[in-house]
Amino acid sequence: MQNPRTYSKEVEQTVISSAMNQSTPTQICAILGLCGIDRVNFISDITNSSHPLGKAYNEALKEGIGDVDSMLHLSALKGDIDAIICIEKKKEKDYESELRFNLFGL
Repeated sequence: MQNPRTYSKEVEQTVISSAMNQSTPTQICAILGLCGIDRVNFISDITNSSHPLGKAYNEALKEGIGDVDSMLHLSALKGDIDAIICIEKKKEKDYESELRFNLFGL
């Protein structure tokens, strides 16, 4: 088995902070100024869930989503109507997605 490509700490930190802000792999490429074969290799690695960079990206994405949900709930508890509406819309969307998956496998 081939050793995975490695990246500098600065690149890893950029990936993590960008993922927490919900940036896509192509957006992160633009932030890093990658092009050509470097861009292709980077996208291949970041979208590979078994590559260390892909694992870090996916974990940071989830953590970022969790932070947003936490802030929404805190705002809703303080009486922020917009936060309450947003939470309810998210619940509806999640229910629809679950129903679609259960009925149609989509």
